[in-house]
Amino acid sequence: MSKYFGTDGIRGVAGEELTARTAFALGNSLCRLKSKARVVVGQDTRTSSDMLALALSAGVTAGGGEVLAGGVLPTAAVAYFVRKENADFGVVISASHNPPEFNGLKVFDAAGCKLGEKQEERAEHWFEEYAFASALHCGRVKPIPRREDYTDYLARCCETSLEGKTFVLDCANGAAGSFAPRVFRKLGAKVIPLNCGRDGRRVNERCGALHPEGMCRAVAETGADAGFCY
Repeated sequence: MSKYFGTDGIRGVAGEELTARTAFALGNSLCRLKSKARVVVGQDTRTSSDMLALALSAGVTAGGGEVLAGGVLPTAAVAYFVRKENADFGVVISASHNPPEFNGLKVFDAAGCKLGEKQEERAEHWFEEYAFASALHCGRVKPIPRREDYTDYLARCCETSLEGKTFVLDCANGAAGSFAPRVFRKLGAKVIPLNCGRDGRRVNERCGALHPEGMCRAVAETGADAGFCY
C-alpha cells in the first residue's frame, strides 16, 4: 500500500501533510527511476507552490537531473511540455479544486501520462534514502523555451473561428488565468475575464468550477454568448 501517493499524486495541507521534505524526496527519487532525469516542473498560483517547486527542483538537481522550469502552468501544459521537450518526467504542483491551503504533486511519465502505480511504488522506495551527485555533476535548472507554444497549440486544436463571440471566463485565480483568455482572444473572441489574476490566497474561493454562480450572473448581465469556469 502506498504511503505517499493517492489516487491523483501526493496531496495534503502544505507545510503540514505536504512538506518541502516530501517534494525534495520526490524530485530526488525521479533520478533513481531514470539516471540524469530531465523533469518538467510547473505549478499553480497557490502561495505554497513556490516553496514546493524549489524543494522539488533541489531534489532533482541534487540527484544529477535537469529541471525544465515552467513557472505557472495548467496541469495539461506540463504534460504537453514533457512530450515537446522529450523529458523523462513532469511534475505539476497543484491541488486542483481544493482550498488554497492544500497543494499536491502530480507526476507524469515520458508520454505525458500519469505515472503508473509500479513506478510510484519504486519512487517511494527511495524517499528515505537520497542520492547526491558530486559537486561537478549536479543538475541545472533551465526555463522552458517558448511557453507561448502551449497557447498556439490550444488555438490550433480549435477548427472554428470565435470571431464575433463573447465569453465570460472564470479562471478561479489559478493557472488557467495566464492562458485561457489568450487562447480565446487568439481565436477572435471577446473575453470578459473573472478571477484571472494570480492571488494564490484566493484560489477556488467562491469562484471557478465549484462556484459557477458568478460566471452565470456575468453572462446574464453582459449578454455574453457563453461562459466557462476553470
